[in-house]
Amino acid sequence: MYAVTVVGNVCMILIIRMDSKLHTPMYFFLENLSTLDICYSSVITPRATLIFSLDIRNISYNGCASPMFFFSLFDTTEAFFLAVMAYDHFTAICNPLLYQVIMNKRLCVFMVMASYLSGCINCTIQTGFTFSLSFCGPKEINHFFCDVAVVMHASCSDTLVNELVMLTVCGSIIVGTALVVFISYGYIIITIVQMPSAESRHKAFSTCSSHMMTICVFFGTVFFIYAQPGATSSPDKNNTISIFYTIVIPMLNPFIYTLRNTEEEVSRTGLPLCDAVVNLAGENVLNPFRRWGAAFCREVISSRVETTKTLAKAIVDAEQPPRAWVLVTGVGYYCPSPTAEYTEDSPGGDFDFFSRLVSSWEAAALIPGSPTRGVVVRSGVVLGRGGGAISQMLWPFRLGLGGPLGSGLQPFPWIHIRDLAGIVCHALESESLRGVLNGVAPSSPATSNGTFARELAAALGRPALLPVPAWAVRAAYGAERAVMLLEGQRVLPKRTLESGYHFIFPDLAGALKDIVA
Repeated sequence: MYAVTVVGNVCMILIIRMDSKLHTPMYFFLENLSTLDICYSSVITPRATLIFSLDIRNISYNGCASPMFFFSLFDTTEAFFLAVMAYDHFTAICNPLLYQVIMNKRLCVFMVMASYLSGCINCTIQTGFTFSLSFCGPKEINHFFCDVAVVMHASCSDTLVNELVMLTVCGSIIVGTALVVFISYGYIIITIVQMPSAESRHKAFSTCSSHMMTICVFFGTVFFIYAQPGATSSPDKNNTISIFYTIVIPMLNPFIYTLRNTEEEVSRTGLPLCDAVVNLAGENVLNPFRRWGAAFCREVISSRVETTKTLAKAIVDAEQPPRAWVLVTGVGYYCPSPTAEYTEDSPGGDFDFFSRLVSSWEAAALIPGSPTRGVVVRSGVVLGRGGGAISQMLWPFRLGLGGPLGSGLQPFPWIHIRDLAGIVCHALESESLRGVLNGVAPSSPATSNGTFARELAAALGRPALLPVPAWAVRAAYGAERAVMLLEGQRVLPKRTLESGYHFIFPDLAGALKDIVA
């Protein structure tokens, strides 16, 4: 069992690491869960094997305390992980357009670290209280590992206080994490029930089914053992039940959780029955940790053009095509200029790498003669809380080290994340709307990079006195990619406004106030 657990979870980690398409919050949590399961199983299974197979049953005082500490650590952390994954599923199904913004990398890492910290606090309390008891010489423990409840039962001291502490702490953790799970899945079920097609409902349920199965087994057994009065009084019964969540679940998790790749699934099985398709896919061009070169360029192109081609083909091949098809691209289609103003009808798309990329991207979405209504949203720099462009700028500005890039005179086309999501929803709901919409705020044409730097600094109550030299930007991002930061376009949302969309954040000051509040 131990070998199966380790091999299965290691394989899952390697698959997620090697496939860049699986570098999403959902698989980030799954990768961490697999790592946790390996550690979890390594604490329990080898010792259990010695007991069951070789009948080696002696264990020292310290040899009991150490496994108890780490078992409690990993057990508690897994409970929090499952709650975090339930919230992740809730966000993916109930807020799909904002999923990547809400579940940004910083929040994901914070949730993982908070789960481990909570585990450390609980295991310190449990182990400390348990080994403060007296045991009056050698004792026989009727269990295959040093569980808190069983070791406490073997003590010759009064364990009432310890039992109350265990009931309070473990009960709070189990009830708290279970509450997050139940609330998340309550909203998920409501959202799924309201989906228009049976196939969409089936697909959403199948996405959550593996996680729900693990939750039922884990929380059911843990609650039975730790979160009820008299939990220490039934060691024989607890011994049997513990096998499920200490040995069986870590072994089965790689099989329960099915790794899926959305693009490959669409290519293989076709588009599920749906009313609309929205494509927001694309590798982050301004990723500061990726060197600008031929390999990264191919990845940038593939993540946009090939994904769009796959979806367009699936729409063509669908027995019942969706009614709307929305693609979000970028204002890089227009030529950078300090003075020229561009509307949706302005020419562009053939003067540098990024303009040709947008042209190829939008061309891949064209489906001549299709009944599916097509809309392209050319987005500016997306400003949102905890993600996007703001995440890379916020800390220097908070420290008073922010400032404009280069001269600061270059136009800065921008849009708040809620308005971008609003335009996409507007495009889906407006049955007569087709063609290109510029996804930029109405005040965007009057905004320069320097104006943005001053407004962001003002929103944070900091100065903006330290400009970043153009040569430093080029050194960090490469000359070709630095154009996106050192030059810009004055883009007008002419058709967007004419189509009836009302911006939530038309001015920069209001947008930044909402983001940094």
